[in-house]
Amino acid sequence: MRLACLLVVFSLLACAKPQGAPDKVNAAQAIDAVSIAIMAHRRTYETLVVERLSQAGAMQVSPDYDAEPKHLPLPVQFLERAGSDVAHSPEGDRLKFRLISLDAINTSNLPTSEFEKEGMAKLAKKPDVPVRGIFFEKGRTYYQSLYADKAVSMGCVECHNAHPRSPRADYQMGDVMGALWVAIAIDEKQ
Repeated sequence: MRLACLLVVFSLLACAKPQGAPDKVNAAQAIDAVSIAIMAHRRTYETLVVERLSQAGAMQVSPDYDAEPKHLPLPVQFLERAGSDVAHSPEGDRLKFRLISLDAINTSNLPTSEFEKEGMAKLAKKPDVPVRGIFFEKGRTYYQSLYADKAVSMGCVECHNAHPRSPRADYQMGDVMGALWVAIAIDEKQ
């Protein structure tokens, strides 16, 4: 919940127009800043919480963490939960984010738009260059970006390679496993 609140506040501050500022907000800078915060929180969760507690034998990750005592959500579930918390907040239509992958274990994480599908192909060739675009939804204009989601911990690599539903079993550290999709509203609510 704290992550969700932080992300909403961060996105609102990043998109706010200070008095005397030019009329045009730099959406690319704002969305890049939000993506950095999201990925940093996820990476911190993976390395400081999941890996440490798993290595100590205190807890383990599980897709059914709600029903099982001493289980933590998978890193993707942690990010999904934060995205859901943001979406259900009072300003939830200002910021949207989720992980996607062409090789998703959970089919709900497959790309759903042409932008996402084409963006994944571009990120495979140039993972350090975000893919950007505009879309319209429910009377709002959104600026969207895709950022390569690379394997940053052995836990991610081992889990994805061993999972029976994983379309791939050959991930290595640093491989692009998918993408973080982030969208921010760039207009006022009508």
